[in-house]
Amino acid sequence: MKKETKEKYLYPMAIRATVVVAGVLVFFLIYRIDQVERELGRLIGILMPFIYGCVMAYLVRPVCSFLERHLLRCMEGRVQERLAGKLAGGLSIAGSLIFFLLVVYMLLAMVLPQVVESIRQVIRMLPSLLERATLWLEGVVGNDVSKQELIANLSSVLSVNLEDWITGDFMPNMQMIVMHLSARVLDVVLLAKDVLIGIVVCAYLLSGRRKMQRRWEMAILAAFGEKWSKRILDEMKIVDSMFVGFINGKLIDSLIIGILCFIVMKILNWPLAILVSTIIGVTNIIPFFGPFIGAVPSALLMLIYGPMQMVYFLLFVLVLQQFDGNILGPKILGNTTGLDSFWVLFSITLFGGLFGLVGMIVGVPFFAVLYDLVRKLVLYALKQRKLQV
Repeated sequence: MKKETKEKYLYPMAIRATVVVAGVLVFFLIYRIDQVERELGRLIGILMPFIYGCVMAYLVRPVCSFLERHLLRCMEGRVQERLAGKLAGGLSIAGSLIFFLLVVYMLLAMVLPQVVESIRQVIRMLPSLLERATLWLEGVVGNDVSKQELIANLSSVLSVNLEDWITGDFMPNMQMIVMHLSARVLDVVLLAKDVLIGIVVCAYLLSGRRKMQRRWEMAILAAFGEKWSKRILDEMKIVDSMFVGFINGKLIDSLIIGILCFIVMKILNWPLAILVSTIIGVTNIIPFFGPFIGAVPSALLMLIYGPMQMVYFLLFVLVLQQFDGNILGPKILGNTTGLDSFWVLFSITLFGGLFGLVGMIVGVPFFAVLYDLVRKLVLYALKQRKLQV
């Protein structure tokens, strides 16, 4: 077929057919959105072990590469090169997985018992807290008989309602509660099964990461040609470095903030140090909104020990977050994403609304990648039109 015929008939027909097919697909997705969401959720549930494995492999890959480099350096000249490569690869994968599991185990072993004990302590204090609140209110109203009667009536109503709830709602529904807890236990067992399969998937991905990389490069080269494949691969390296730098940096930053919070609370002899420090450290992973999300429940817990205790704690959290935002965070993360504060807030709000907590964490680097792509396309278009900014 002649080139003129292709440009005149074939290409326009192909474009129109593509537009029609895309329109039909979009209409189908909108019309069957509930069914699509249900099937997509089912597919994600089936693939969850592989998702866990991919996430774990992505997180421990720098540790694996670090161990492999140093093991190869130690074996150089002592072991045959091919055997050294196999030994270093296997030992680095085993070492990185053991390191990851040890970190998770140590965190759970240190935090979970203290968190459970703190929650028990809060529950034990609830009756005395109600009594203290009643005495405090009585001291505030003074000798006003009508207000004292109102407080006494309110206290008795709360006590009666609590007793009625225990005898009327809680105890009769105990069987349903036990069944619900049993379902939760089953969910935990299924989660453990997915995580174990994910560890195996992680090991396979780490062992074959170079081979998989070569295959992807060959596929991209075959699909886009030499010129565009080089640009695509360079952009993928930038994306990878941006994600790794941001996520790993944010994890380290949040761990340091949690440790600092725990040390200061122990020095000042404040209660619930482990529980509050865990909340502050974990929520600090979320950019921008994290400090506020962690400060609210922590302040409510400190309110149990008195209003002034809560005020002192909020002042401490304010100082801690200023230190993190102006000194520690920039030192660890630097300008990893290259986004302005407005776009950081926009990306957290958008992806957090779409994908929840995970979207709030990965939304910033993901939007930074999109922003960088759009910027490069704009600069390329300006260059093609011979325009200067």
